[in-house]
Amino acid sequence: MKELFSIGQTARLMNISVQTLRHYSNMELLTPEYIDPETGYRYYSFNQLHYIDRIKYLRSLGVPLANIKDALQDGSPSKLVPHLYEQKEQLLNELNEIKEAISDVNWYIDYFEYIYNNNFANVPYIKTLPERYAFATYFGEDEDVQSVEMRLASMRNDEAVSHFRYRRQYGYTADFSRLIQKDFYPLKYFMHLKKMPESIPEKYKNNLLVFPEGEYICFKGRVRAEDWDPTFIGEMFKNKKTPELVIANEYEDSLISYKNCPYEIQILIH
Repeated sequence: MKELFSIGQTARLMNISVQTLRHYSNMELLTPEYIDPETGYRYYSFNQLHYIDRIKYLRSLGVPLANIKDALQDGSPSKLVPHLYEQKEQLLNELNEIKEAISDVNWYIDYFEYIYNNNFANVPYIKTLPERYAFATYFGEDEDVQSVEMRLASMRNDEAVSHFRYRRQYGYTADFSRLIQKDFYPLKYFMHLKKMPESIPEKYKNNLLVFPEGEYICFKGRVRAEDWDPTFIGEMFKNKKTPELVIANEYEDSLISYKNCPYEIQILIH
């Protein structure tokens, strides 16, 4: 049996690049069995093929080269196992991130399909909704929408709230009494959050909205374009207690302009 293999032969036998073998040598992970002092050519032994195979396998599991070197230089499985546990934890974290990303993609698909699958403008319906959270800013007296949108954008880019996780859906809370007069009067402008933040900076305590779980009477309409009819809502609440919460959730039907997009108005009833 041939005792030594050139670096090229070793690379072909083990399906690995010559550059990778040189890199292993330079980082002292795998030193060639013999280096010709005159030519500098590198040669590997038969036993080292098994060593290379183990490195390849560990790399296929994602174990970093530094950890492989640490374990193999020691030579004991007890040194390798902790690195395998570490890699397992890393993979589990990546898996959770992928699952969360898939959930976000599914949510965004539903966001765009919802308005088309339920296109019945000005027809009321009741929905039971879970508790939801949003990051909001308030409208000042006679303040225009652009100023408020710019302020929320600035708030969201504050490093203090970089840990907030959002759903890309904007909306408003609105005045009910003016709503039924076909006067859409926004009180707050918000963006939905995926979940309650683990911590909220003191300066933003009043900017976190919690929309309670409950039954909401809803209808759809282009409230910013005045393409909606609140008459039936006014009739439903005639001589009844004025609702305390009116939410207008934006649904984009254009990726270019959102000014005339449809909204789902959600009025908390109980």
